[in-house]
Amino acid sequence: MYSDLPFVFGVTFIMQGMNILIQTLIAATILPDTIEIFRVRSLVIAGTAFPMLGALLAIWAPRKRKHHWKILLAVLVYWLFVTVVGPDETTIMSLLIPVLLVMMIGLAITFAITWKTGRLKEVRSDLMLLCLILIIFSQLTRISLSDMGLVFIPDSVNVIATIIATVALVNPWYKRGSVGKIMASAEQLETP
Repeated sequence: MYSDLPFVFGVTFIMQGMNILIQTLIAATILPDTIEIFRVRSLVIAGTAFPMLGALLAIWAPRKRKHHWKILLAVLVYWLFVTVVGPDETTIMSLLIPVLLVMMIGLAITFAITWKTGRLKEVRSDLMLLCLILIIFSQLTRISLSDMGLVFIPDSVNVIATIIATVALVNPWYKRGSVGKIMASAEQLETP
């Protein structure tokens, strides 16, 4: 299931949307800015990360398939432990952001390779690489900017990265191959 890329990206985008919704509700003072809400956000972020980790394992370690679930479970237990036991936001972020960065760097390397080799035409790998660079930047600066009260900067960068990723995944420049040809042939038959 985690090797099904449309499913992986779908789950990731849904969870990212939930994360942005929670951040927006906090900024609008509809939700309180408490450690409990932050813990919920941390769990939602896990929903964006774990599908990507599964995809990375499927791509980079296909021969170790029997160990994928063990790795996913170990990272999940670590994530849950840090989320539940972490005393404050800074500690939780400091312990979880490196895990996210490793995944994002792995994805960036993957999309850099597919961009250079042209092996993945359905997705704009160059735009996905740009998106991941922006997300890595936002994660690296999140803690220091949060401490200065400038958390809107990495959040804004994440929104821009999400828009770029959406364009990259939809890839309006890609000709859908035989499906497009079949549709064009069907349209020609219908015209008098």
